[in-house]
Amino acid sequence: MWASVNGQDIKRDDVDKFYRTRVSPEGQEPSQEEALSLKLNVLDELINNEILLERAKKLNLEASDGEVEDKFTELKSPYTEDEFQRQLKERGVSADDLKRDLRRQLFHPENWLNREVVAKITITDQDVGDFYKREQSAVNVAEPQYRIAQIVVTPRKEPQVRNRRTTTPRMRRKRSAK
Repeated sequence: MWASVNGQDIKRDDVDKFYRTRVSPEGQEPSQEEALSLKLNVLDELINNEILLERAKKLNLEASDGEVEDKFTELKSPYTEDEFQRQLKERGVSADDLKRDLRRQLFHPENWLNREVVAKITITDQDVGDFYKREQSAVNVAEPQYRIAQIVVTPRKEPQVRNRRTTTPRMRRKRSAK
């Protein structure tokens, strides 16, 4: 057992199963440190998901069995039964593991957020107006103004460009003699 969340154990096998779904079998095998880091990230995600699922159960926000079955059937539909079972075996995941993962994926934290936070917040036009009046000095800040000039530098002297700073001293004298 790697963790226990509200009496629900998260075992090393669970972490390894989700880890294998994240690491590509065709890709380069990660180093031992990278693998451990990835497994710890998976463990952290499983802990957070378990906490969210526990809260969802209390609020009756978790995915229904019908939603889970529909998603499972959708994932299974492009394959024959043998191909689907072979893919599950390659990943080291059982059908029940996949359904449990689908239940986690179908839980939408924004539903909980909407119900627990957003539904309890009301902002009226009067509140907005009062805030604007109270913070008007912070809102009405003079923006700095800048004057921008363009300076063009060319690698060779061009005859049509007439710039006093690029003229030679001899040319300045000739102009002043006239």
